[in-house]
Amino acid sequence: MTMIRQIVLASALLASSPCLAKVWSEHWTATATDSIAITGDVTLYNNRMVMAGGKSFPIHKLHNLTISAIGGFNGPATLFKISPPSNPTLLNGNKLCGNDPISYVIIWHHPKLMPGSPPGRGLAAFSGAAEPTGSGNPCAVYFYEIGH
Repeated sequence: MTMIRQIVLASALLASSPCLAKVWSEHWTATATDSIAITGDVTLYNNRMVMAGGKSFPIHKLHNLTISAIGGFNGPATLFKISPPSNPTLLNGNKLCGNDPISYVIIWHHPKLMPGSPPGRGLAAFSGAAEPTGSGNPCAVYFYEIGH
């Protein structure tokens, strides 16, 4: 095998390696009273969510769905599974859903809160084994601005 073929083969193997897959992230700034007091700012990665203070839990994207009246929003959103269910102690000794570990989160874009403000994200947390359908009752809803 020629040197060029070896280099091309090695490059292809490295590019397809899951260990070298690009890590995606999005930073959110807490904007609502509950978000500020409980989660603080959040960074969402493709495989985990990190709250202020460094507390994190693994997430796995399940599918897109349409939500109805969650956090006052109707429209497209994404459902994530928290595995294993988690209930980290966050800012000021608070937890996302009181004493219940969260099993799922639904995340959506919400419109700008004020003219000139950045777009936002909504996060609804759910406990229990049943997969949320998009119209259920979350145990908590939080709001953020993207990219600050």
